[in-house]
Amino acid sequence: MESNLPKDSPFGIRGVSETQLSVARFFGVIRFCGRHYTYFPDTDELVRDDVLRWDAERQLKAQDLAIATKVNMRDGLLFPELSAKDSESLA
Repeated sequence: MESNLPKDSPFGIRGVSETQLSVARFFGVIRFCGRHYTYFPDTDELVRDDVLRWDAERQLKAQDLAIATKVNMRDGLLFPELSAKDSESLA
């Protein structure tokens, strides 16, 4: 999925605790190059907030698509969910 996110600042920054941006560890957020970033202590990285929103929307669309199509595996091929009447005619 292609994004239309601006590329004027980094999407993420790693190794934050070793840089001048380490102040983000104490507040959980920081503004850098005019963009808002959220700090993730488990990975010691900052991720731009618009990137987080884009990724969340992308994941929701993928879940919605999976739920809407409800595919079954049959004979190694993907088939859409069949009604009981349709499946009887295939047997």
